[in-house]
Amino acid sequence: MTWDEGDQTADIVKATQFGVLERCKQLVEAGYDVNKRDLENVTLLHWASINNRIEIVKYYISQNAVVDAVGGDLSSTPLHWAIRQGHLRMVVLLMKHGADPQIRDGEGYSGIHLAAQYGHTSIVAYLLAKGVPPNAPDKNEMTALMWAVSKVNGVDPCRLLLSCGASPSIQDKLHGNTAIHWAIIAGNNTAIQLMIDYNPNMDIPNYQGVTPFAQLVLERPKWLNQKVFERLVDKYLPKKDRGYVGRIKDSKRIRKYSMVGLPFTVLLLLGCLFNADSTYLVKSILLGVIALFVHLIAKYLFDDNAINIVPISIYLSTKAWIYIVMIVVVSPAFGMLPTSAFLLLSLFLLYSFWKCWKSDPGIVESTTESKYKSIVRLAETTGFDLEKFCTTCLVQRPIRSKHCSVCNRCIARFDHHCPWVGNCIGAKNHHYFVYFLFSLSGMCVFYVCACLSYWKEACSLPDKTSEAIIAAARCNGFVSLTAGSAIIHSIWVGGLAVSQLYQVICMSMTTNERINQGRYSHFIDSNRKYGRSPFFRGIVRNCVDFFELRCCGLVRPEVVDWTTFYESEEKESLLLETI
Repeated sequence: MTWDEGDQTADIVKATQFGVLERCKQLVEAGYDVNKRDLENVTLLHWASINNRIEIVKYYISQNAVVDAVGGDLSSTPLHWAIRQGHLRMVVLLMKHGADPQIRDGEGYSGIHLAAQYGHTSIVAYLLAKGVPPNAPDKNEMTALMWAVSKVNGVDPCRLLLSCGASPSIQDKLHGNTAIHWAIIAGNNTAIQLMIDYNPNMDIPNYQGVTPFAQLVLERPKWLNQKVFERLVDKYLPKKDRGYVGRIKDSKRIRKYSMVGLPFTVLLLLGCLFNADSTYLVKSILLGVIALFVHLIAKYLFDDNAINIVPISIYLSTKAWIYIVMIVVVSPAFGMLPTSAFLLLSLFLLYSFWKCWKSDPGIVESTTESKYKSIVRLAETTGFDLEKFCTTCLVQRPIRSKHCSVCNRCIARFDHHCPWVGNCIGAKNHHYFVYFLFSLSGMCVFYVCACLSYWKEACSLPDKTSEAIIAAARCNGFVSLTAGSAIIHSIWVGGLAVSQLYQVICMSMTTNERINQGRYSHFIDSNRKYGRSPFFRGIVRNCVDFFELRCCGLVRPEVVDWTTFYESEEKESLLLETI
């Protein structure tokens, strides 16, 4: 259906619905009351709000339209109508002119309940930032979180509400259900997993006497995700009901020591096995026993922290055994000078590893007040784009940043989360990571050379290459094991080092940007094709900037605080000035 502006018979309601501002002005100036209601008991401001007619709403308000007029079958205000449709700009406009977001409609819902029901996360964020309590009840004392988990299967607005202080343990008046109860009714795995992190009370019974613990753990519905179920059991099942193995597993100290110590122990056992003077059959059986041992430990004693602890433990245990074998066995055959160079390189490796592991990767920090101010500013200016806002950290995402699900923080100029150093790689530790990769691969090459010297001196190697390899492997099991590990590490770590250097120097891109290039508008040109990185300043300047090189004032890096840098356009203009 279209609107003919020349049609003089059309009424002002149709003009409002179709956004014909001039016709609306003509009729109002002719004496039409902007607060007059139609046959449905609805005002013009209602119709303009639900159809997102920004200019018409501004005009009606200038003509003294009542912003909080209640009308329609649901006894709603214009703000209610705008929220149902997800019109953020309209919500901002109405609230700027005094609309009250806490007025309840005929069904007993205020604005935040409607926004949560329909999954309008940006509106929920704006209402919270404007002072609406996260646990505000409707007429049945249902909170926005209850509505979100029962109506929306995605992570938001549930995650946003939890981040802003919404309680998962409050009960409604009608059924006595908590948000967990409502998530169970909806079969919402995502919401349950999110709420577990906020320590809800799982023993609160509703008016039927049913607790979330009984529904999820004791009865275990078929739709419940296995990982979510295991987390619930680990967190809420009483120790006395877990049996002997369960009580051991429940000990955080035992779990941590198991995850840290397993790689060290396995390498010791493998070294002893390789060094043993036994038949291949016996060694194969013992290798199977070791594999079974690893499987059982991982199955019963590893938890969600394994992804953070085990990789770094593997790295540390591998390097520890390399150093032990190098100092005790290999170094006499390698010579004093090469061994000293190996140890010096190892000191640089240790330094770069420590900086990667313990330094700030570029965490985007913000106070609660500044978070809410940022939400309001975004909503009232450029519009609230969820791709540029983190609903977990409640911060505007700086350009090139990303939220790390492992660290649960937003990281500036995010490259990736590296389990081998137990930290994110971002703006403030990326260059240390490249140092770490090159020093690690160099150390591994040094060690392989040392092992070659050892084999030539300490082992009787035949002239034939294949026979020499077998003889070297049999000569000393620990040397063979650590040398093989060093060869593998030197190949993949060296390749990763070259890849990292190529990305940051030749492409001016992070790993995250290279993988997700199509998702970022600043990497796509006007023809919708992937263009050159807007952060590229030439290979030499990229190198100076990345490694923060300085030389007597002749060479200076461009220092950018990526934790507070938001617009690619500003970056492009800055680059043009310096090129």
